Amino acid sequence: MASQEGTYRLRFNLYVKSGKTEIRLFSLPYVLVVKPNPETKECLYHYSEWSKCSSATRTQTRTVLSKSPAGCVERDKPILVQSCTPIVKETQACAYEYSEWSACDGTSKKQTRRVISRTPVNCIEKDKPVLEQTCTPTEKYVPTCSYEYSEWGECVRATKKQTRTVAAKKPEGCIERQKPALEQGCTPPPTEEEKRHQYFNCLCRCSSGWAGHIGVWYDPEGKSIPECKSSGPCFGGAGAFGCTRRHFFNAPNDCAKGCWEAAFGKGTYDADKADKMRREENKKHVNLSR
Repeated sequence: MASQEGTYRLRFNLYVKSGKTEIRLFSLPYVLVVKPNPETKECLYHYSEWSKCSSATRTQTRTVLSKSPAGCVERDKPILVQSCTPIVKETQACAYEYSEWSACDGTSKKQTRRVISRTPVNCIEKDKPVLEQTCTPTEKYVPTCSYEYSEWGECVRATKKQTRTVAAKKPEGCIERQKPALEQGCTPPPTEEEKRHQYFNCLCRCSSGWAGHIGVWYDPEGKSIPECKSSGPCFGGAGAFGCTRRHFFNAPNDCAKGCWEAAFGKGTYDADKADKMRREENKKHVNLSR
């Protein structure tokens, strides 16, 4: 039976049972009103102080320290949370300590300074520090020199650098505020031997028949040992199914022409010269099976 005060809507059902059958004879609704016990008092709460307002949730909390009288009825839940407006602490604007102003620049007619410090700690930069201002030069302005250079010299293979000279500087009476750029790094052009090696390396690929992802290269010194006994200036088959092996250069074709022009320059292809080089290189490896 309900013990809390309030109004309850209930129903009284009467059943009779015959064997496995249960029959409801009637159903009677009724209302039960539970009145408060006049001797039981409602709880009064003694709370702690409200906490500081959280800026994240905009709420503050407290706890119940005690409730009275003993055996009281808690008809209303204690209020432990309430909304609030956080108190924002005002932050001071920054104050700057500056260095001395620089000399007045004759070209821009401006002078600059830098910030040495700013106070207080965690201040707000409401206004940007003043680091530049216009000025009037006190001395006659002397212009900065500009240079006219010679062409760059050839790239020196040993140092991988090239140089040039100053042909003229102007205007007359200028100040050399920065040194002229007379040296720079460079990539020397390939030697004839390097071009020849590049051509043969490409020709090995043209003569191999392997796909582009399979390793093929020019190996005249036989540093790479093939898995299958073979001969030729080229080594190939690295990464392919089956054994690696050596092979010779094929007869001239369009692929060989492309290799030549990539190494020696476009429009320089000489079919007779290229074929002679190919034959001579092949002869060096005849009967040199490895």
